[in-house]
Amino acid sequence: MTHPSRRTLIGSTAGLLALTAGCIADDDDDDPDPGSGSGDDDESENGGDVNGDENGTENGDEDDDDDGTGTDGVSIDDHQYQRSEISDEPSMEHLRSADDADNWLAERDVDDDLTEFLDETDFGESVLVALEGGGPNLCYELAVERAELEDDTFVVEAAVVDESTPETACAEQEVTVGAVVRATFDDDPVTDVSVSLTDRDGKEHGMATASDSASDSASDSAEADA
Repeated sequence: MTHPSRRTLIGSTAGLLALTAGCIADDDDDDPDPGSGSGDDDESENGGDVNGDENGTENGDEDDDDDGTGTDGVSIDDHQYQRSEISDEPSMEHLRSADDADNWLAERDVDDDLTEFLDETDFGESVLVALEGGGPNLCYELAVERAELEDDTFVVEAAVVDESTPETACAEQEVTVGAVVRATFDDDPVTDVSVSLTDRDGKEHGMATASDSASDSASDSAEADA
């Protein structure tokens, strides 16, 4: 009988150990990764995606509430224009109703955009101020430098300014430049208005109204030189 050599026994034993180790490794690979599920769970529990959506919605709501004026509950806009009729003196008018606006328009030849701006005004929730001044050429305009609500008073400051540049060729023609400024309120509009208008010569004119009474309406046309 032939007995296996010592070298043969060692080789057989090594092969058996390698085969056993391979089976154990295969079993380990078949087991799920204990860390793979916890990573997803942690992300859900920590709310990475959920918080992102919530933050975006909250920020969006805040942006929607911002009316761009810096004052809650009031939105302010204006429309500038120019017309060929000559304006001898600056004028400032508080247009309190649609009839006031219609009468104001009837005395002026203005563009359709300004007419539409006035027609779409709801006087039940808006305050409307019209300002005009003369300019020596077509490069002048009436710039609204300030329009805001201050201590329940609608404050407007404007000036007749030269918008020309060294490269601009301005036609020498007397014109009237103007702007209509509107404040629209979420609640009842204020009744107090304060207006300051600086003319082409740097002279300041003012107007103030304190109520809807006839006497205050008459004071709209009064000008106070600074």
